[in-house]
Amino acid sequence: MRIQRPDGSVITFKYDAFGRRIEKKTARATTHFVWDGNIPLHEWKTFDYRETTDNDRITWIFQDFVPVAKLQGDKSYSIISDHIGTPLVAIDNEGVKVWERELDIYGKVRKLQGDKWFMPFLYQGQYYDVETELAYNRFRYYSPDIGAYISQDPIGLLGNNPTLYGYVFDTNTWVDILGLIIVFRGMDSENNGKPIIHSGETTNGNNAANSLGVRIGESGMSTSTTIKDIQPHRKSPDFGGTRKSSTMYSLDTDVLDKYGLIAIKDGDTHVSIKVKEGISQNELGKRLAETQSEWKKVEKEKVCTT
Repeated sequence: MRIQRPDGSVITFKYDAFGRRIEKKTARATTHFVWDGNIPLHEWKTFDYRETTDNDRITWIFQDFVPVAKLQGDKSYSIISDHIGTPLVAIDNEGVKVWERELDIYGKVRKLQGDKWFMPFLYQGQYYDVETELAYNRFRYYSPDIGAYISQDPIGLLGNNPTLYGYVFDTNTWVDILGLIIVFRGMDSENNGKPIIHSGETTNGNNAANSLGVRIGESGMSTSTTIKDIQPHRKSPDFGGTRKSSTMYSLDTDVLDKYGLIAIKDGDTHVSIKVKEGISQNELGKRLAETQSEWKKVEKEKVCTT
């Protein structure tokens, strides 16, 4: 990915096979990133004109998606965030406040004390680039200037969102950690209305994860960011499919991290749900089963079909 600024300078980005940003290159430096699932764990800078020092290396410590500490060189900082995980204050290991920031309702900086490069995180899941004035939100880029994404929402107009580029409805209480809010899948249902997901053998002896379409030897569960692109045999006639027993469900992909799972966008609208790095592939069925309560039934009348 390549961006040219109004002054003519160029910024380039590189991404790994999971769509995670692993490099940002400017005329000043190249920043490299190492991830833990969907969380940026380490970053360090390299330069053409000097050697990299310990101070150029940063380790971030998170609680879920909220940054709680920064380790840089021989220094450590505690990070205090608000109720939705937006960093407010940083304190060094001697208890001295070294950084403080206040954002407006769109995430644009209103007040700042300290180095503007000290803290790149805005709302949860957003890494702000001073060079582009955009925040990397994992699957999309967010602009604090306009309070919206610069690319369309993968879920379209579902949920009566009046704009395809909108962020959340209320930034005082909501966050969009990945910039990829909802995925869909057609599945059979239990009597309680939840999708049929089991971690062990089913009564007919089939592999339990088959209720989610995940067969032995496969590495992930297939979902889509749009209902229209789901295969006909996965959805009911109400949604243009052929499977009468199927119910359409949606899942907020932001919840996957706590189950040791990750959403990987590997097509225009296709998203695979897989286990995070370091977790055995044999855990996939069990961990998918644990997400049962997170799946929400989609009613036909709530879906925009245009």
